[in-house]
Amino acid sequence: MSDTYTGFDDCGCSLEEQSLRRHFNPIRFIRGSRAGGVWSISTDFIFKGHPQFEEYLRNEIRALKLLAAHPHIPAPKAVYDWVDQNGNYFALQTRMDGETLESAWPSLSNDQKATIADQVADVCKQLQSITSPSIQGINGGACRLDMVFDDGNLHGPFHSDSEFRDAISRELSFPAFSNKTDKFMQRFPECGPYVLTHGDLNISNIMVKDGQLMGIIDWEFAAYYPIWYEYLGIACDSIGKDAEWRELLRQRLDSHEDAKKFWKDLRTLQWYDRLEN
Repeated sequence: MSDTYTGFDDCGCSLEEQSLRRHFNPIRFIRGSRAGGVWSISTDFIFKGHPQFEEYLRNEIRALKLLAAHPHIPAPKAVYDWVDQNGNYFALQTRMDGETLESAWPSLSNDQKATIADQVADVCKQLQSITSPSIQGINGGACRLDMVFDDGNLHGPFHSDSEFRDAISRELSFPAFSNKTDKFMQRFPECGPYVLTHGDLNISNIMVKDGQLMGIIDWEFAAYYPIWYEYLGIACDSIGKDAEWRELLRQRLDSHEDAKKFWKDLRTLQWYDRLEN
């Protein structure tokens, strides 16, 4: 349930000037905790800040600043980001019109759902025209590759397919499969080109209105990933409440079934290693 606030005190960023408070009200809490989270400011802005997720937010703002040079891609605009006197990072971005696809889904016709899937697939194509010489974060550093590595850490950058493949191979260097790892890694799918990828196109990150795509939000996982990475995220995580949505979108993305099969076997090996240890 949303709560209405009259200032920023609960998010750790106190604005003393009453004129600013009046300008920014009403402020509505969307999600998070008293340590921080996400707030809407009137109908125009989204305010974010949480010390536990600072790097995610910094990465999102980097992505939005990059996308500002590509206005045809429907994404929020980064308005302002700053560090307060306590060292906490905050960011203000524009609010996308409409409602989440998750909210709208029950009332949409099949044709409208298909249209939105077509539009999101087209955005993915546009994103893939933005490339990098390496698998890397927006800032050129390490990035999250949670579909490949299961340790929750940042990895890379990787400047070639072989660097990336070798890093995965090292993760599989456990005795039970030492004689099979090389054979398995021969199936490693080609990764290039390395393309800008949203990385989390779930049903709550798509904004729609009147059966049309309005924008894509929550870019905290965005990075330059292998060409198949977005497909992998959609095709290999098609369970739960947005399974129907993911299947519609998967059908419209370029297929990378070789990467999907490799990923499934990779996950099996990773889970086996966990059981052994």
